[in-house]
This record gives sequence, C-alpha cells and structure tokens, in this order.
Amino acid sequence: MSTYTFGWWDYADGDQPAMVCRFTVERIVRVGPLADEDKARAITAHPAKPADAWLRFEYRHAEFSFPLAVNWRPDEGEILVDYNISAVMWRRETNAEAEHPPYGG
Repeated sequence: MSTYTFGWWDYADGDQPAMVCRFTVERIVRVGPLADEDKARAITAHPAKPADAWLRFEYRHAEFSFPLAVNWRPDEGEILVDYNISAVMWRRETNAEAEHPPYGG
C-alpha cells in the first residue's frame, strides 16, 4: 500500500483510496478514470501530461461533493488538479448555472 502526505492531508491506497484531512475529516476520494468526454478535454488542455494518468477524484464534505479532474503521478512528484475541467463536470452533474460552486457548498 502506498501512502503520501501533503500538508494536512494523508493519502493511502486501499479499497477506496483517499486523502483525508487530519483536522476536518474532509475526504478526497479516488473514484477511477475520467469519463471519456472529460479525459478528452484534459488531454486537449494539457497535451504534455500522460493521458493514462487522468483520474477522477471527488472532494467530499458532510454536505457537499465536488468532482476533481486530476493528473495523478505522485511517484514522479507531480499531481495536477484542473479546476476548470472539474467545474465543467460539477455543472454538468448538478445542472448548475453558476460557473463554480459557492465556497463551502
């Protein structure tokens, strides 16, 4: 099992790989590969990043969830979160008209 620490966040592989904030218990859960539509958008936006490293994570709070498009390569010291693609995913999944969710959901 791989483990990483990012500031206040601890990451561990397992049945449901996740980063957990030690202070708030907010979670960032690795869900799996990005949907084809979102992966195509990520490859277009970041052509130098490996296509197979694009994964979907979700930020989960007690009252809120937000999808994350992530190019995940921690073994190489690189993790890239594309907020713009993540916001597109959020708008599509929630039918929201806002450009991004309000802070705190």
